[in-house]
Amino acid sequence: MTEQELEREKESYEAIIRSLEKSKDDHQPGLDGWLYNAGTVVTLMLTAVVSVISGNVFTLDEDYRWLPSALSAAVGLLVALERSLGFGPRWRFHTEMRTGYTTVIDMIQFYFAIPVDQAEQRTKMRAEIWQSLNALRSRESAIPNSGGTVSGGG
Repeated sequence: MTEQELEREKESYEAIIRSLEKSKDDHQPGLDGWLYNAGTVVTLMLTAVVSVISGNVFTLDEDYRWLPSALSAAVGLLVALERSLGFGPRWRFHTEMRTGYTTVIDMIQFYFAIPVDQAEQRTKMRAEIWQSLNALRSRESAIPNSGGTVSGGG
């Protein structure tokens, strides 16, 4: 491989890395993770409060007898929201996709660390990069609870 060919190859891969960085940035797990974890904490806290105030620990004033039912309804709503919107699976999906893009970027950088005279190893690594990239890109439409999953079955 000539210096000119190597330089062209590096430029091509640098463009791919920029695209991968953008795709990685599109997968921000923060909000889904926060909603999932905060929702879990609030659900557990409300469940504990309902257990305490509806048990025999103390008697509620007549004006507050509605409170356990209202809190139970809020718990049910939070559980239903999590199940229908899937914050937990979405959080894990975005985290996995970010990690996948980082891995492919690392593979490209490792590829250029392989000496040019080791053509067989470079060819093998190039094939692994394209396989990994194809597998990763094929998952893009599979965001949990988004309705955008593409089925490969018949």
